Amino acid sequence: MTTTTTKNLTDRIEEALKGLDLESVRDLYHPDVILDVHVPNWRFQLKGPNALLGWWYEQIAHMPNPRAVWTRATPTGRGAVVEWEIRIGDPQNEGLCREVDIFHTDGNLITEHVIWCTGMWDPATIARQQAEAPMICW
Repeated sequence: MTTTTTKNLTDRIEEALKGLDLESVRDLYHPDVILDVHVPNWRFQLKGPNALLGWWYEQIAHMPNPRAVWTRATPTGRGAVVEWEIRIGDPQNEGLCREVDIFHTDGNLITEHVIWCTGMWDPATIARQQAEAPMICW
């Protein structure tokens, strides 16, 4: 069962991801928050808001023309799940990645931020995927 608190948390997180601005939700992170990142062929963890936000903004800084193009946020009993897609580069020659971010709370603050990411797909990978496994709904 979701609550007003998790609905508000979910809305704030979704807006932050849409704007690529996690700094705007820094106050939602517990001082000992764990970031648990799962990317293709790798997994790592960081602890604390400074480490989490530092890593996140470092990733965004390396992306040419980053923009969130799609989100779907779902409040949970004690947190939120946000699915989203980011595109980078020129729209005629862009890359993309799809991600699911899971936010676990202690009832008030985010204690764990888990990221599952496809990794960045280049234009050739996008074209191959569209040719070999066309999406029913993108």
